[in-house]
Amino acid sequence: APMAANKFLGWRIAKASQPWDLTIEDNLVNRIVLSMDLGLAQPTAKNANIIRSDSRLEEYQVCDINKMVTLKNCLNRNPMGLGKTVEAITAARLLRSKSVLIIVPKIVAGQWRDQIKVWWPERSDDVFIYGSTDAKKRKVEQGCIVITNYEKLLNESNLLKFRQFSWDVLIADEAHKIKNPKSKRTVALKNIPAVRKYALTGTPILNRPDDLWSILHFLNWRYSGISYWNFV
Repeated sequence: APMAANKFLGWRIAKASQPWDLTIEDNLVNRIVLSMDLGLAQPTAKNANIIRSDSRLEEYQVCDINKMVTLKNCLNRNPMGLGKTVEAITAARLLRSKSVLIIVPKIVAGQWRDQIKVWWPERSDDVFIYGSTDAKKRKVEQGCIVITNYEKLLNESNLLKFRQFSWDVLIADEAHKIKNPKSKRTVALKNIPAVRKYALTGTPILNRPDDLWSILHFLNWRYSGISYWNFV
């Protein structure tokens, strides 16, 4: 039994007197090993029909957005150039999200703002880049769409503002930037409360498969298991 248990993440022997009596953590990997229901919501035809009304979207984008709308926590790992930004914005719009926080590399913050104005025009006045010259008087509050960069999370004052309420959607663009579970930016991002979380990256694995752990753990610990070392 102990040898068989090596297949599982986060397992332990429940009773020393009965080494075959194991307690196994409920996570995605263990459900796969045990051939159990993965517990993931399935896309609905209703959502798909709503999305198809936008002729600008490709068929694969319809499928992706449908899945993102259905799942509370989702890793979008499409390669660069296939529209992860558009998919995330459209998913948030279809969910009628009020408060949205988008964490991006500083260089693409303006692109995200421009794309929101195109794909979510009714919220154009609600979106701003935190700390930018043209948004100095804008406050982080419920009902707004805030775009900021990973470096801003390292400032405790900024982080407190982002943590003052639970966001409807939290989007981490280029999510491979949080592959190090001990980095300050990773810890900061994981401490921001949100109902839904989307991680976007075309390179979820940069060097080793365990690069995935931190991204999955950010989304939902049941995807990754609690322990990084068990995942390794």
